[in-house]
Amino acid sequence: MSTCLIIGAAPCADPSYLMTLHKQSDYVICADGGIDTAKQVGIACDFWIGDGDSCEKEFDVQESSRLPREKDETDLYCAVQHALEHGAKTIYIAAATGGRGDHFLANLSLLEFLFEENVYAEVVDECNRFLFHSGGERKLSRDPDFPYVSIVPLDRELIGVTLKGLKYPLKDAILQRKQIISVSNEAVCDEFTVRIETGRALIVYSKDVKR
Repeated sequence: MSTCLIIGAAPCADPSYLMTLHKQSDYVICADGGIDTAKQVGIACDFWIGDGDSCEKEFDVQESSRLPREKDETDLYCAVQHALEHGAKTIYIAAATGGRGDHFLANLSLLEFLFEENVYAEVVDECNRFLFHSGGERKLSRDPDFPYVSIVPLDRELIGVTLKGLKYPLKDAILQRKQIISVSNEAVCDEFTVRIETGRALIVYSKDVKR
């Protein structure tokens, strides 16, 4: 396994975006009710893991692992652990943002966990791509499908923030979590740079919701 797509059980208004991630992946893990979303768009599941409380009773997969309902970890966390144990170097986590807010925030926290495991990871939905920035300099690519780029501080302050290749550049700025002013920037080059001297953040690529 090199690139793994993990499909969670969160509701998706339009799960067709999963097909793009599926084409980029060589292994698919469904966390509990994620199996129903995968079936909806015709994605074959290589491994199912969960306690069965959010999916249809009948499904067909190559391999599966039934978890107890009373446990400390979420089904999605267990799916991530399975991907790590099988050597995944890139993980896309999808169908993991809608529905319950506590699960959404917990799923975003997996980005930092995976960074510490030296795995490239994104949480992706119909309108957003979430990435973890640990500090230092990071070069990122413009994505025309998600034109807006936002920096969301995870620590109280981000010190020494320099943005290059974006419509609204910064140089050695301080960004505060309590007053976020770094939302809805836009890439003006194919590659742009986000440098943070001190602090951790989420980089969010996004697009407007179709109405």
